[in-house]
Amino acid sequence: MPFFKKITKSLSLSTLALIMSAGSTLSLAPATAFAQENLPSRQFSAAAGKVVSEALMLIDAGKHEDALAQLLTLSNGVSLNAYERSTVYQMQGSAYYELNQYEKAIGAFENAVQAGGLLPAETKMLKLNAAQLRIGNGQYAKGAAALEDYFLRGGESKPQLIEILVQSWVQADEPAKALPWAEQWFETASPKERRHYDLMNFLYANLSMKDYQADILSQMILLWPDDDTLRSALSVIKTGPQ
Repeated sequence: MPFFKKITKSLSLSTLALIMSAGSTLSLAPATAFAQENLPSRQFSAAAGKVVSEALMLIDAGKHEDALAQLLTLSNGVSLNAYERSTVYQMQGSAYYELNQYEKAIGAFENAVQAGGLLPAETKMLKLNAAQLRIGNGQYAKGAAALEDYFLRGGESKPQLIEILVQSWVQADEPAKALPWAEQWFETASPKERRHYDLMNFLYANLSMKDYQADILSQMILLWPDDDTLRSALSVIKTGPQ
């Protein structure tokens, strides 16, 4: 049906735009945090702190390649505590991101988590960043699985992030995995827009859930009575192809 092809195309084109507007940004702790942290496990040595401060200034100045050169001297074979190593990897990830080297950014963020020097909230945010980068880089299934894990582990269920998850499962050709999240997104949407109904119609059609699709189409006909494509789609469900 042309109706469903249209929806599939719109899902594909909107995924990256959703990510950019979802309110999750790649960020670093301010330089003052290095000096203010009192816990021994969250302190920089004088030597490492000097390099990190210099790299941070380079990043702030937009000199991301120079910052990476500085940071790589620390992460390659230098003795660092867990906090130092996690912070260095996080900064590398942000620099790679600014250089549009998304696969390297993902790897750096994952290394930052694995290094074990982050607080729970910091770990959660980096996992979210990595998931969104995977989705934006076309790794829909991996990104969706990571984003789903973020929610299941207590991450904030923002509607825009839920929509990204749904569309990512759709792009990965996994409508069954998209459906429960889509239903949550639909039920909590206020006000409900045409795109909410279109997505549910698309998923129900792809999963051959005819009763559910007929119900959503009936609701849509009441809301958009001049759209003949909706009546045609409902007629096909009830009577079969003409």
